[in-house]
Amino acid sequence: MTSAPSTATSAVADVLAPVTGSIEQVVARVARREIAWGDWARLVFATIARTLLFSIIGALLWTALPTVFGWTSTTVMSNSMAPRFFAGDVIVSMPASKADLVPGRVILVDDPDHAGRLRMHRLERVEDGQYFTKGDANPEADSSPVTLKHIHGIAVLRAPLVAVPIVWTAEHRWMLDAAAAIGVVSLVILAGTDRHLRRRRDENDVPISRPRRRNRGRTARLAVGVAALLTTSGMLVAGQAHSAFAASGANTGNSLAAQAAGNDWCSGASGTAGALDSPTFAWRFNEVSGTTAADTSGNARTGTLSSTANVTRTAASCTAGGGYITLNGSGSVNPTSSTTTATPYVYSLEAWINAPTTSTGGRILGFGNSQTGTSGNYDRHIYMNTSGQIVFGTYNGGYKTINSTASLKDGAWHHIVATMDGSQLGLTGTGMKLYVDGALVASNATYLTSEATTGFWRVGADNISGWPGTPTVGGFVGSIDDAAVYSTALTAAQVTTHKNAGR
Repeated sequence: MTSAPSTATSAVADVLAPVTGSIEQVVARVARREIAWGDWARLVFATIARTLLFSIIGALLWTALPTVFGWTSTTVMSNSMAPRFFAGDVIVSMPASKADLVPGRVILVDDPDHAGRLRMHRLERVEDGQYFTKGDANPEADSSPVTLKHIHGIAVLRAPLVAVPIVWTAEHRWMLDAAAAIGVVSLVILAGTDRHLRRRRDENDVPISRPRRRNRGRTARLAVGVAALLTTSGMLVAGQAHSAFAASGANTGNSLAAQAAGNDWCSGASGTAGALDSPTFAWRFNEVSGTTAADTSGNARTGTLSSTANVTRTAASCTAGGGYITLNGSGSVNPTSSTTTATPYVYSLEAWINAPTTSTGGRILGFGNSQTGTSGNYDRHIYMNTSGQIVFGTYNGGYKTINSTASLKDGAWHHIVATMDGSQLGLTGTGMKLYVDGALVASNATYLTSEATTGFWRVGADNISGWPGTPTVGGFVGSIDDAAVYSTALTAAQVTTHKNAGR
């Protein structure tokens, strides 16, 4: 007994008929040796291009469509959950009941440290109605727990790296965005290069020419494709969130709300507001005592003062401003965790400094391969030379430095920012820039690479031997406040905002 084909089977056959028919025609023409090797190449490249385009669109739709049912689609903005999630992944979270929230699950929550942001981390424990989380790649648990009402759901679906351009946009990596756009346009062009091979033919193997209909169909398909990409991209941008290390399964904005300009201690504020523009870490040095430097970025990257003899604290007050540290040339603040940082190629360094007229200068903030003591590989640092000028330096087979011209050994507070937008993935960045008190004082667009090494960001003393104008004692002699490092090159407007926000 036989049965008629189902409606679904017939529908699939109708959809595939033009494709299979065109392939049969191509095979027939190959048999008659009417297709050149160049046409074969077009056919192969066009097929690969269409496969990639459909895969990208399919992955975006796979993560965007669940939002129709009340689920949340978010973009990972950093690697705090690596290797489970990476920056550029899109994660779908579904609503969860209290019974579903068990340790080990990855959950999406309102960021308790930064209003208006989301955080996606693994649930570590539940105590007295409070939910404690931790990023898989973070050395320490998140500083603040959340309650049930702040939990949006648990992560259930992942589309790897499909939203990487969104991460690049948030980090102002416009050249990478442009390269991605060029890549998509190239795929669209390649996808149509075998069009003449797929045209319908009559019984005499003569192409049937219907230019107007074909052009309308091609335009319609292009419009649908562009609309689908823009729609899904817009849905993903709207659902980004931060993780407590760099970002997690849902991470949109890369900027934090600005703190009030000026001295927040005069108004009775606590002085613990998060730093601007999502730093990798931010040490404000507002602790009253002890050797711990709290990380106000929310990334749990605390620092440890090398000793209270070489690093002294000044408590915050309305007259003094926020708390700060004073170093004698031998003191430093080192990362508490022994986990190394991957080689940074795009970054910014920031600090407020106050050097007395008797200061010998020294290293303010930089990167080295040793957690404490003296590093063997060291660059990506800002230091004050013996003349009181600020120097920003990287190493690539030689010392690459830019510096300010005026001496800052004047007993006043100054805001320092150094940015590096280096070469990556074969693309060229904008190079090195140095800002003092919000103004660009030096730059070099040809210095684009730094030494390829993993290591640690440290404040104060470390090796700067051999660098131009360094003092005998390598560590900074003077006061430092609000030291921070970023994984992006801050713009001039951002630098101005940071300077105006004060200490």
